[in-house]
Formats: sequence, C-alpha cells, structure tokens
Amino acid sequence: MPARTTQNEDDDRRFTVFVRYPDEKTAHRVTPDGGTTRRKIHAAILTHAQAERVIELSRSYLDEHPGTRMWIAPF
Repeated sequence: MPARTTQNEDDDRRFTVFVRYPDEKTAHRVTPDGGTTRRKIHAAILTHAQAERVIELSRSYLDEHPGTRMWIAPF
C-alpha cells in the first residue's frame, strides 16, 4: 500500500480577514484595496499566508485602537 501523503489543508482553502470595531456589533470583511465591507462578494479572497500578512500590516492600527479585533476565517 503506498504511503499516504498529507497535504496542508490551508493550501487549498481560501480565507478572508474579518475586523470588528469596538463601537459596532457586526464584523466587516477586508476588501482587496484594504477597506472593509459587510458583503462577502467584495471581500479579498486570500491564502492563509496572505491573510496573516494583512493582520501583521494592521498591527500598528490595532495597537492604536484598543478593542478592535481582526481574525482569519474561511471564505
């Protein structure tokens, strides 16, 4: 029986970055231009590595705006 190869699940999946501001009850998706939207169709479809990079680039904003949360979720 051939050895089963394991593939990282994140390689095939696509993700989006969500942001929730402290004064809002609903989360927004990050758009390709760096803005935000509530509409899935306008969200950036990213690899997991790209989504992590978006959060990394937003770190200074998150530090300056306590209560703002960002996270990665499957698209």
